[in-house]
Formats: sequence, structure tokens, C-alpha cells
Amino acid sequence: MIAPVYKTISNAEATANHSNLDGLRFGMRENGESVDEVMTASRTAGFSSYVRARFLIGSYSLFEENQDRMFRKAQKIRRLIVEAYAKLFEDADIVLTPAAMDTAPLMKESADLRFGEDRFENEHMQLANFSGYPSLTMPLCLAENGLPLGINITAKPFAEQTMFDVAYGLEQIIDWKEAPACLIK
Repeated sequence: MIAPVYKTISNAEATANHSNLDGLRFGMRENGESVDEVMTASRTAGFSSYVRARFLIGSYSLFEENQDRMFRKAQKIRRLIVEAYAKLFEDADIVLTPAAMDTAPLMKESADLRFGEDRFENEHMQLANFSGYPSLTMPLCLAENGLPLGINITAKPFAEQTMFDVAYGLEQIIDWKEAPACLIK
């Protein structure tokens, strides 16, 4: 349930935040025969097809006729998720999760990702992004391909020092560069 809500909100926010990159007032300018062509070319240049697709989804959820059905509903669900997440911290100072189920893709592999199986589905940092709680990700161990896998540390609001202390403690006991490969294949 978290990934669809996160996608709806984050895609809408990305769309809104980048909407001023029209090539006329802000952002890089691409050539075109008309103002519309300049704006279209400028808004698509420099973004992969994956990012452009996220902008389209964000625009769709922000259309007036879709706002109640998609965007506002996602915001309400987000609030419920954050309230449930806050309850975890009633008895815990820190929440540790894998940062993701796999290593980050190499640049050449991620340059033109398409929609399909989405890395968001198995990405565990969305809760911290939703909540605004202090969060950091650090390397934990090496995968079989030699790339690091990360662990995410999230703390209570205003408990950044506790989060940093836990991260420092983990660094003292885990030498992720020398540690044997993780058990994840």
C-alpha cells in the first residue's frame, strides 16, 4: 500500500517542483519553432524516459478532475501511514530497515529505465520520506556483484544525535568493505 501512495504524492510533487523549467524563464533552453515547442523540448531534455513518465503520472494526478480521487486521497492515506509509523517510535528510538532489496543500478543500466517492475515497490526508505523523520542510509555489506547494500536508520523526530550515534556504532563493528558478502543473492 505504501508504494502507490508514495508514487502518487512524489510524482505530483516532482511535477509541481519542475513545472517552472520551461526554458524561457528557468532551466536550460532547447530550440523550437514556437514557444510551445521550446517549452516542450526544454522540459524533456535532460530527463530520462523514466523521469518524464513520472512527470506525466504526476500531472495526471494533479488534473482538477483527478485531485480528489488520487492526490488528496493519497495525502489522507499518507497521514494514516505516518500516524501508524509514529506508534512504532513509542517503544523504539530507532528503526533499522534494509535500504533496498538490491544494490543501486549502475549508471548505464539506469539511464533509460522504463516502467514495469519498479524499484519503488521494494524500496524501504519511503516511510522516512513520508514522515519527515530523520533518516540516513549507510553501507552494510557487499552483494555478490561487489556493490554495497545499504541499511536505513530512522529516528524519532529531533533525535538526529541518536541516529548518528547508532550509525557511528555500526561503523565501529561493521567493516562493510572487508566483510563477507551479504547472504542476499
